[in-house]
Amino acid sequence: MNRRTFIFLSSSFLFGKSLFANTTTVFSKKPVVANISMNGDLDDDLFIIKSTPVSNTMTHCFQMHNPKDHFNYHGVYVKSQNVYGVIEFNDTLSLNKNEMISLFVANEREEMYDLPKLRARTHFKAVDTYVDNKVLIPSMIPEKNDVPNYPVWFGNDEGYCDITKPKDYNYYKLWENAVCGGGFVFANPGKVHIQLFNEENGLMFTYEENITNEPKNLLSNEVKYEDFSRHLLAEVDGAIFSENNNNVLNSFVMRYAITKALITKDGETFNVDFPYPLPYPNRLFAMSLN
Repeated sequence: MNRRTFIFLSSSFLFGKSLFANTTTVFSKKPVVANISMNGDLDDDLFIIKSTPVSNTMTHCFQMHNPKDHFNYHGVYVKSQNVYGVIEFNDTLSLNKNEMISLFVANEREEMYDLPKLRARTHFKAVDTYVDNKVLIPSMIPEKNDVPNYPVWFGNDEGYCDITKPKDYNYYKLWENAVCGGGFVFANPGKVHIQLFNEENGLMFTYEENITNEPKNLLSNEVKYEDFSRHLLAEVDGAIFSENNNNVLNSFVMRYAITKALITKDGETFNVDFPYPLPYPNRLFAMSLN
């Protein structure tokens, strides 16, 4: 597969107004409630962000390797709650028509690198993230073979050092200080237009999907037009990491990983800043509550 050539556009144009016009469907203005839960293995993070067309507010922040009591979300300090490889989280968030929720699972080492930049590939795993008892962000558990034949952290001759864990307990080998999956939640169903940008405001991927109350894996136009790999963990250069043949352009991925999204739905446009860069554009999901 050919590596991609990306389009770079002026940030003042991209983030000043919507690039997508759609027909607005009339729904009730009464807020709806999202029931969010995640219970089990999480190494490392869960972030939840509530957005309006003019602001992003991080409502929940769970981290495994942050010794500080806060996380710096684009200049705003947010209380960071410690998790130690396992999370027990159940909460609700109300959502108006002109609001959306973003959920991100991430891999980090805040005690070593406090800048939101990709580092080396280390270990990551996470159970399912649920919204209204439906799996929005699917698990990444090697014991379940969630991503067949993808490199894991412990080799065949190593095993896990904690005797309380199953013998085949392992992690996937993913980027550090990275979003490893995300989900977008809207109040109502309908068409959504999503554009993903890197730190330099270069347009990387575009999605045009019809969202319902059944979670779906978002497929970019680049995937649909067969200009990009369908592999769940294809990195932003279009390659898949392999221990035997490291064909991923690491410097390219580190420079052009996704840092923000421009999302248009029902005539509203949201500028969502990610907590860490996203190197895996096929690990995004979406659903509506109605």
